[in-house]
Parts: sequence; C-alpha cells; structure tokens
Amino acid sequence: MMNRLSVSSAGAWVLLMTAAVCRGQNTADPPLLANDTLTRDKAALESAVTDEGVDTQLEILRLRRGEHPDTRTERQGYRLEFRFRADGMQDAADAEFQKFLQANQDLPERWFYRLAHLLDIDRRFVSVHFHVIESEYMLYFDMASRELVLQRGASRSVRRSISIDAPAFATGHGAVVVRPAADTGKLPNSIQKYFDEYFRKINSPGGKVEAKWKELTEPDYLALNVSGLKRQIIPSHNYWERLSFSIELKQDAAGWKLACYSDGWYASGVGSSMPEESNYHLMDAKNFGDDLEAYAESLLAGLKRYLEEERR
Repeated sequence: MMNRLSVSSAGAWVLLMTAAVCRGQNTADPPLLANDTLTRDKAALESAVTDEGVDTQLEILRLRRGEHPDTRTERQGYRLEFRFRADGMQDAADAEFQKFLQANQDLPERWFYRLAHLLDIDRRFVSVHFHVIESEYMLYFDMASRELVLQRGASRSVRRSISIDAPAFATGHGAVVVRPAADTGKLPNSIQKYFDEYFRKINSPGGKVEAKWKELTEPDYLALNVSGLKRQIIPSHNYWERLSFSIELKQDAAGWKLACYSDGWYASGVGSSMPEESNYHLMDAKNFGDDLEAYAESLLAGLKRYLEEERR
C-alpha cells in the first residue's frame, strides 16, 4: 500500500491515495539475518509476485546479503534480485523493460519498501535489482540526493530517479484539500503525535497494542511498527495483525510532499499470546489487500482531519 500527501506552494494540503500494497539498527552494516529467515521471506515475496499478476514478467532469482550497489559507500546490504523475462537482443529487451516500468510506475519503489518492511531493516541497507539479459538495473536509496534512484549497471550516466509525485491514475478518495501549518518544520512531530494517539486509543481484543517508532538518523524519514492488533484491519476474521509504515518527507519548490508506504501481516492465534513472527502472512492482492487499503485510507483521512484541527 502506498499513500501520498502533498502540500502545494499555495498553501493547501493535498491527499492523494494510490493503491500499492523494520530488525532496524543505525550501524555501518545491517544486522545478520539467518538463512532460514531469508528463505521464508523469499517464499513470501514469490507469492506476492504471483498474487500481483506480474509473474509472467518477473521472476525472483534470489534474496541475499551482499555488497550495496552504491559504490561511493562501503557497506553491506540485502539484495532482492529479479529476472525480467525477455528474449532476443539486448536493446530490444531493455526497451521492453522500460515499457514495463512505464506501465507499472509505482512497482519499483513499492517493492523496495516491501523488502525493507519484510526484513525489518533500515532502507539504507536494502536494494532491488532487475536483471534484463546482460543488463542490471539497481534500485536503492541514494544518501546524497536522499532519493530512490534506479541505475543501470555501473554507469552513473544512466540514472533514473523514481518520482514521489502521485501518478495520474490516483484512486481512493482522490484529492482532499487541507490548510497547512504556519511552521511546517513541526510536521514530523505532528505525524508522530497523530499515530501515537490513534493507536493508544485502540482497545484490541488481542490485548495491548504496541506502536514503536524506529530510531532513525534521517530527519526526513519516519518508520513505525505496530503489533497486537485484532479485527482492526480485517474485521471479518479474528486474526492477529501487524503493520509497518515508512513515511518520507520531501520539500521542493512546490512545497511539502509526503509518501506513506504500508504493509500488513496476519496470523491465526488462540488466547492472548501473539503468534511467532514466522506464522504471519503478508496481506497482498489476494489476501486482505483491499482491507489493508481501506484501513490505510482511513488512517490518512484521520491524519488530514488531525492536521486541520491543529492548524485552526
């Protein structure tokens, strides 16, 4: 699930909803993940590829720890590697891949954050790779530009930025106008306060709801994990539920823009003891993806109202 919130230079908040459905540490390298964890997560990602209907074009080759693609830094990371199914000459395959990206504009960044959420690690340590015959396209977070970039091979001259502007096919409730605060520097605190108050008020049948913000050093990025939920996202079933949120804050000539990426998991369980992490299943297009989308839309609508009240 990917949701976007932006504020224009004219001083109006715009909420745009688009469908898309963190063991974090601030160290030089990511935490070590067990091989069985990577195997389990790779299987979950393979199921998501099939459920999203892109398995005829993409195949997951491997999920592994390795050198991060940003050659300006010396750090390890976790790489999700796809093979783009293409035949024939290299130039034709590259052109076909570019058409695939144009038709699926939010796919690269959506899978980037899905990987970060699933592995539960800082976005600085994940990358998504697309192998197109002999070409390799690498998506990662560029710490210098503070943007997601899609880069072909080792050449810096072939670089494609992933825009955080809402695509033209925005769905959900469309655009909603809200007046901004005079001091947008308080925006991160306002967002945190809204989510803290929201989840603190939830009386879940599963017991105590726990919302944890990650300790990140990035001033324009927030990450939140929520556990202990029941019947909040999927009211039709008595599943345990978990959520992960990544929120980017960007400012350009047009004003502030927010992009919120959310993923959810569900598991069966009896009593008040939460299931083991390995028992949770990803909410995807075939399994409660619509419930997750509706829940995220409701949260963002609540954030809109909260910001409106705060600015009166």
